[in-house]
Amino acid sequence: EVLLLGQMFTSLLFFVVALFSTSTVQAANDFLLYAPTNTGTGSIITSMGKSFTTVTASEWAKYTVADFLKYKAVVFGDPTCGGSAATLPSTNLANLYAAVTGNILVIGTDEIFHQSQGGRQVVISGLNFVASTTGKTGLYVSLACYYHDVRPTFVPFLAPLSSGGKAFQVTGVGCYNNAHIVATSPAISGLTDTSLSNWGCSVHEAFSQYPPEFIPLVIARNAPGSGIMSFADGTSGIPYIMVRGESVSPINCGDGVVANPEECDSGLGCEKCLCATGYEPKKPAAKDCSLIDMCVKYGYSGLTANTKSCVPLVNSRNITCNAGFYPAAHAAGGNQAWVVLTGSTAFGGCSLLNTCTAYGFSGKDANTDRCVADGTSRTIYCKAGYRAEGGVGAAPNSVTLSLAAPFKGCVLIDNCAVYGYSGKTDYTLSCVSGVNTRTVTCKAGYYATAPASASVLLTGSAEFAGCKQVDNCAVYGYNGDVNVASCTNGVDSRTITCKAGYWAQAETLTHIGLNATQYAGNIGFIVLNGTSKFMGCSPICGNQKVDPSNKEECDGGAKCSSCKCTTGYESTTPLSTSCSMVDNCVKYGWNKDAGVEKCVNGENIRTITCQAGYYAKSSDPKIDATQLAGVKTSITLTGNAVFAGCGAVDHCKIYGWNEDKAVTSCVNGVNSRNITCAFGYYAQSATTNGTQFLKGIPFINIVGGAPFLGCGKIDSCLLYGYSGDEDVKSCINGADSSRTITCRVGYVVATPEAKVGKGSQSITLTGPETFPGCIPACGDGVLVGDEACDDGNLENEDGCSHECKVEEGYDCGDETNVGSLCCKALDQSLIDYGMKDALKCWNSYWISSIPGNNRITFDNDELLFTMNSDLRLCGNIIIGSFKKTQMDLSDPERHHSMLINGPAVVYGYVSIQGGGSLWFDPDVSKNSSLTIEPACQAGEHTNFTNDGIQFSVSPGAGVGIANATWDLESELAAGPFIKLMGGCAVLDGDFWFQAQDIPSKSNAFALITTGELTDLSCIDEAFPNVYYDLPGSSCSNLELAVSNEQVENAAKFGTVTLYGITNYKDLCDWHIGLISTGVFVAAAGAAGVAAVAFGTASAAPNSMDYVSL
Repeated sequence: EVLLLGQMFTSLLFFVVALFSTSTVQAANDFLLYAPTNTGTGSIITSMGKSFTTVTASEWAKYTVADFLKYKAVVFGDPTCGGSAATLPSTNLANLYAAVTGNILVIGTDEIFHQSQGGRQVVISGLNFVASTTGKTGLYVSLACYYHDVRPTFVPFLAPLSSGGKAFQVTGVGCYNNAHIVATSPAISGLTDTSLSNWGCSVHEAFSQYPPEFIPLVIARNAPGSGIMSFADGTSGIPYIMVRGESVSPINCGDGVVANPEECDSGLGCEKCLCATGYEPKKPAAKDCSLIDMCVKYGYSGLTANTKSCVPLVNSRNITCNAGFYPAAHAAGGNQAWVVLTGSTAFGGCSLLNTCTAYGFSGKDANTDRCVADGTSRTIYCKAGYRAEGGVGAAPNSVTLSLAAPFKGCVLIDNCAVYGYSGKTDYTLSCVSGVNTRTVTCKAGYYATAPASASVLLTGSAEFAGCKQVDNCAVYGYNGDVNVASCTNGVDSRTITCKAGYWAQAETLTHIGLNATQYAGNIGFIVLNGTSKFMGCSPICGNQKVDPSNKEECDGGAKCSSCKCTTGYESTTPLSTSCSMVDNCVKYGWNKDAGVEKCVNGENIRTITCQAGYYAKSSDPKIDATQLAGVKTSITLTGNAVFAGCGAVDHCKIYGWNEDKAVTSCVNGVNSRNITCAFGYYAQSATTNGTQFLKGIPFINIVGGAPFLGCGKIDSCLLYGYSGDEDVKSCINGADSSRTITCRVGYVVATPEAKVGKGSQSITLTGPETFPGCIPACGDGVLVGDEACDDGNLENEDGCSHECKVEEGYDCGDETNVGSLCCKALDQSLIDYGMKDALKCWNSYWISSIPGNNRITFDNDELLFTMNSDLRLCGNIIIGSFKKTQMDLSDPERHHSMLINGPAVVYGYVSIQGGGSLWFDPDVSKNSSLTIEPACQAGEHTNFTNDGIQFSVSPGAGVGIANATWDLESELAAGPFIKLMGGCAVLDGDFWFQAQDIPSKSNAFALITTGELTDLSCIDEAFPNVYYDLPGSSCSNLELAVSNEQVENAAKFGTVTLYGITNYKDLCDWHIGLISTGVFVAAAGAAGVAAVAFGTASAAPNSMDYVSL
């Protein structure tokens, strides 16, 4: 099937190739590369210094034969052993192979995949070979790995190359590595057996069958399988690189032995051991070749009708047609009866000879009309008015010629000689021949064409009617003059006689002397020749009488000449001998033009004036241009000259707008122009400029030629303003009628975004856009307008809402706290204590309300203040009074100056003064404690510490655990009750606590602790001992201590803790421990402070786990 397809395809190509084989058009690029096969071939082409164009699979089908012919070669490269046989195109092969007439190379391996092993040289040599035939397009085809390990099969893509009953058939050889060169060719230049072998897969498929025009170059030596053959050098194998083209020679050529792939060795038709074109190998093989009998091999291609002979030549045949026939398919319209056909070119048959096409007009086609072929003759017809030389008759229009008999041409017919005057020569003057015509002219006074034409144009053999005398009176007459008495005809003349009292006028231009004679002699008749014009019968003038019947307008009076009024004057009513001046305005008027203002008469003139805004037009373009340019409203017209009208003045064009770039339009009106300025400008005026400016009017109507003063920039701020908003800070004009309005500090423009905290202080508006106004900017830390607070954010539940309203349970302070956080509202117990006016809110803290005073004092002996975690006091917290020196221990409840019943926090310094006491609720669930943080910085209240001391207790003051009761099952709150969070802090004063029913079990609890120390240099290596002195002997077992371990590890952990310790069951009645101490350094900052004991000192205790204080 593939073979049959190839043979059919080849037959089809014979004719297509013939059409395009002469084309030598080359494109700028050398190669056309099929894109699906390009994985490396293109880069090699570039490295060769060549150029290429890639064609995609979709573009491929659109290529014509002419498109392919533009390239030196078409290339189907190795897609790096990828793809399949379907990678090659299956369409448009007819156009491809019609264009490919140059060298062809077909390869059965994947040379790009192995380009580092020798494949690169295969590509370079192959491309140079297929592109080397000048003026022809070559073909490079790599089958890559498409047919690896397949049984013998035909290659559809190569089917069009089939010939001699053979097509390309391939067989897979696996990964075969033994390659051997069996012929020489530029296609394998630079390659050897070694460089082609041992690639790992040097050969993937080999050709078990191929068309006879193709020569094996390289074989898979000793490869098993179908298609193995022997070669001249004694080797055998299956070819896998094949070529068709020039400069190919088998190995061992010229040794006198004919061996494959040799077709011959020397002698007739043998070139490089291959039979030359037109020759074929002998059977059995011989050194020379046999001349192919092309007539026997290809003959008449089955078209023998009307053929005469076929003569074989070298690679061609000469076919001759019978007389009257020609090889039409090879010489359209020619008269050559034979054709020489090269190679297998198909014969197109013999066609009937068209004698007109073959022999034509013999080069004398001037004035020919047509040629009609009729077998072995042709009839040539001449155009009308011409005769065919050699034709039959006096004026033959055609002539019939046999075969190649020459045509003598068409000659103009002498119609006057042939047809003449049709026998009617009387009064004829001449006859002039034309092309198929003759012009006959009669003598003067006679006509050939009625009523008075002396000549007639006759076509062809048309009969001439003769010459007849002209009726001059009827033809030329006397202008219907009522004063004519008679008209008598003569030959080429007429005699006109006027009535009595009239003289006959002659045509003044040609008969000036005659006319003078007629007038002087009052001659009443005149003889006129031919077409001479009769000027009429004129009355005899000069008798001082006006005779209207004689067409007299006047006679001898003013402005009267020859009884006619002079120019610009007319006869009077009633008639008189003189003439009066014509009223030109009335007589000729102004076409009732509504634009006319007035018309003034002059002698034979009228001056017309147009209304303002119009100019007087003229029918003369030059004058009209002058009138318009000068805006001339008047024009003077002579006699009956037509008034062209009043034209509206193009004020915009004439007077313009001073080329002001801000002007957008100019519209003409009646005697005015309306000029409009661009957006953002107002039209200036000499008289109403203030109004124009204040109202921003962009247009102005200017009357007449008054000048335009220009466009002025609109002051948008002044014109459109900002609605009188008092909260506007500034308004700045911008370009194009814009203005930027800025609100004052604390305000933003009232836009939807402003309501969600994204407002802007400024806005830019265009033209009359309305300014929405300024509103307070909640969350900017500035208190303005109706804002009750502004803490600098839009968060809720922090005291100041997102609408800048004070939330329930909060106090946001006065104007000094604007932009800062709000405070939790003072609870009722603090108000009852009398602290409402003593405190004010500042940035979430309650500080002293007295400027410059940082003290917050709790010294009410009658009331107890209870502190919890919600209150954030900041300052020097004073509990008790400086005036008291001691507290009364007889009733503990009287001394509850401050009770801590939760995790309370203060910021700054806490000092318990005489008579004051600080109590902690021992309930474990309440986690009662007092954390003293570093002081806040509240405006003028900037120093809340006391020489580094965060907590102090003066003599006569105390710290205690309120109403604590221990039993065997429970214990006091774990503490610590006081937490000092400063970097370094100092404690001084007296500490005491009370408890009831302390169990006998040893117990210790944290009373005071520090936070993490940031300055470890504060810790003394020898922590000072503090001795105790308690009243009464039964309370001697109560101790306050600092753990040795705590001291030793202070540097490691950064904290120091003061513990309370008891080892005995029974204590004093009130279980009160009072410590008179000097200074306790918890975290230093006051280096070198000595311990001072008050009261009676006792000896230091024995060594124990805790150091007694």
